Amino acid sequence: MSADPSASFSLPDEALGPFFATRDRQVAGQLLETITSDTVKPVAESIVKSRLGWNPNRRNPTDEDEELSDVAQDAIAAVIEKLWDAWENPETKAIQNLRAYTSRVAVSQCSGYLRRKHSGHWRATGRLEWIADKNIGFSIWDTDSGRVFGFNPWRETKAKPNTSKLSTLTRDPNLAVREAESAFGRIADSLPRNLELLMNWLEGPVGVNVLAKAVSTLLKLDPPERYIANQESDAQDPVDQDVDIHRSSEVREELRFLWTEIQELPVQQRLALLLNLRDHQGRGVIAFLPIAKIASISTIGRVLEMTTESLLELWPKLPLDDTSIAVLLGVHRDKIPGLRSTARQRLLRKSKKEEF
Repeated sequence: MSADPSASFSLPDEALGPFFATRDRQVAGQLLETITSDTVKPVAESIVKSRLGWNPNRRNPTDEDEELSDVAQDAIAAVIEKLWDAWENPETKAIQNLRAYTSRVAVSQCSGYLRRKHSGHWRATGRLEWIADKNIGFSIWDTDSGRVFGFNPWRETKAKPNTSKLSTLTRDPNLAVREAESAFGRIADSLPRNLELLMNWLEGPVGVNVLAKAVSTLLKLDPPERYIANQESDAQDPVDQDVDIHRSSEVREELRFLWTEIQELPVQQRLALLLNLRDHQGRGVIAFLPIAKIASISTIGRVLEMTTESLLELWPKLPLDDTSIAVLLGVHRDKIPGLRSTARQRLLRKSKKEEF
């Protein structure tokens, strides 16, 4: 939802005139409801139907229908958020053509959905980039044939992989792993250690796309449903009491999966879920992200669209109650449980389908 397809701005769309003219927030809200139902919702839904084949009138909706409904709702929410932002900041130039702007936002949401639908490769690429950024012996760099991943020294020596082994990795990642295990010992649970063994076996850097495909094929992680489901009940057990976050690769991987998926939620859902997410002892799960070296506080702030300073002020108070979150979002407290529930449902749907 953070994407903002830059529409042209000058004079406001005629349909938006009364909305921008009033300074009464309640009146503006009523006008925006009409604008949404008359223009934004029909346009956004039409785009999702035509581009993704959504059928909102299906008698027995499928899981995919529900996902596509989310795509349409995200587009609608993004346009509403932009309109409220323009209303609150009168100096902002108004949207020239509301229908065209809504169409561009909906197209952007559809494109994002298609990327996420094929998320194994996308997620694996993200993990490779994360490992390279951590400066733990690996790098990603550009070559004439595209981006490659390998040991840091290979960047200068211009090492080349063994072509026969590279062909094996591309054709059958599982066979490549068995051969690497035969040469260097059993592959460990740690992804960096996996990559170290594979790189030693390959003898040179490999294309990021090729390696990402192999990684997404090889890694089979349990989705972190225990972090997502039934957060309002006392039955959740997201972090076992005696688990050491530094030592448990399972917990780290679950947190990493959860963090990646939360970033794909609309920003209000991100805030409502993450700022309140607790383990069975009432501790805020958000605090585990820096401890597990999954995300720094500044990175968390960017994802929540908060400054690092603002997040640091909140940090000792986490997890927050619904009233505090409502104040942050500028909405009524009653809206927060719904935002959080919607976020959990979406994450659960995705985790049940997750193969990586």
